[in-house]
Amino acid sequence: MEAVVKDHTLLLRPSGGDPFAQLSLDAEGRWLRHQTAGTYAKRGLDSRVLVKERLGSRWRPRLLGAQERRELHGWIHGWLASAAAAGSSAGLPPSARRWLERAAAWTPDRLEAEAGRHAQVYGRIPILPPDLYNAIVVQATLGCTYNRCSFCTFYHGVPFRPLAPAEVERQIDGLEALYGRDLERHLKLFLGDANALVLSPARLEALWEVLERRFAIDPAAAFGQPRRDTRGRLRVEGVYTFMDAFNTRRKDPATLKRLASRGLRRVYIGMESGSDRVLRFLEKPGTARDVVDAVRSFREAGIGVGVILLAGAGGRELQEDHVVQSAERVNEMDLGPRDAVFFSPLVAGQGGAWERKARSEGVTPLSAEAIEVEIGAIRRRFCFASGAAPRITRYDLREFIH
Repeated sequence: MEAVVKDHTLLLRPSGGDPFAQLSLDAEGRWLRHQTAGTYAKRGLDSRVLVKERLGSRWRPRLLGAQERRELHGWIHGWLASAAAAGSSAGLPPSARRWLERAAAWTPDRLEAEAGRHAQVYGRIPILPPDLYNAIVVQATLGCTYNRCSFCTFYHGVPFRPLAPAEVERQIDGLEALYGRDLERHLKLFLGDANALVLSPARLEALWEVLERRFAIDPAAAFGQPRRDTRGRLRVEGVYTFMDAFNTRRKDPATLKRLASRGLRRVYIGMESGSDRVLRFLEKPGTARDVVDAVRSFREAGIGVGVILLAGAGGRELQEDHVVQSAERVNEMDLGPRDAVFFSPLVAGQGGAWERKARSEGVTPLSAEAIEVEIGAIRRRFCFASGAAPRITRYDLREFIH
């Protein structure tokens, strides 16, 4: 068996005969990833397990049910306990053997109990941007100020409210206990929930004072360097958050520049569509031009932007307008290498608001294959400066666990 320490993670690559290719452990000994030739399993901080199974050229994600999850926890625990017992004879270095001993202490019951600890700290984390699934989440607000978009159910039943600085402090205390030694595997902070920057300048100032008291926000923070500063604060390279275009209009440039100077690296905006007709169908407030203006405001302040497009948003009947207008609006944003464009395939629950509205207005949902064609059509219309294009990637909501 090969054991490699990388970025505060222990990677185990078993020798021939073992039924998996790689297993990774966090610094507390909890398993993180389990990979075989045809499956990939990821354990969340609350010990839910997402499995991606290969079907032809695609991977199909699904959350394991309670029984399957416990069986996987049990199988991995059994393997780790055996590996820990054979550590010295397997020729592993002392540091890896100690890591395995910690891992062997994580029984299935103990892992399952992490769900309760997670709920005490966070309640729930509905969603994160796809490149921030590994970020440390600090909830500055709960819920969403609007919460009526037809395609989104993430914040239903959660009244919007800002957290007081003392509540944020207590949450940071809780997350430090929840992560334990694993905290040093994380380089970024994410401010939840849906639009934390809606807070007033005074509330944002109080929030940032808490963040700077508890974390060293340093763009130079990286693995391979000290993870703590001289005051014992965890070094993180920046702060990230969601924001809607409608409320961005209320932020003056001086406030945005001040946040950028204090570590706000990127804001994620759900444009969904460049077509106002599609936005009305989605029951989303504002216009596509509002999003363009918001993106420009953030970029002028020195803050990167992640623009999220909802693939399949307008079904078959509104598709052409969605494709053409979305590409045109993105092209007007002057995005660069520090920015990103995410394509999020529509996941409309059966009987949900989007489906009901589509049925009442005669809009035909797109198949998974047609959504992929739509993504390709929008991408072909993008026009970015040579050598200065933003990163373009997928954002599959079904693949998220915290």
